[in-house]
Amino acid sequence: MDQLPLPPQDSIFFICTREKSNPEKSFCGKTISPEQFRELKQWVKQNNYKKKVKLIETGCQGYCPVARGIVTGVRGSERKVFACEGVEEIKTLIKECDN
Repeated sequence: MDQLPLPPQDSIFFICTREKSNPEKSFCGKTISPEQFRELKQWVKQNNYKKKVKLIETGCQGYCPVARGIVTGVRGSERKVFACEGVEEIKTLIKECDN
């Protein structure tokens, strides 16, 4: 097994875009769609966050609170899990990384 270098960005966000197979189930939070994820990546590029932030699309991360999706953020050796409701809250997280 080889250890790979981390991406050069300061922060990495793993964002769930899993589509619910049964929207009535409460175990899956409100995620963003794959299309919204692509739009978010474009927003990152247009707003010059690309050198500081890397977005990675994931499936289920296994622990969504009801009504909110999960974003796992890694900055340096620090890992945090955020409950986000939609693209605007994810953008707020990204903007906070610029501080």
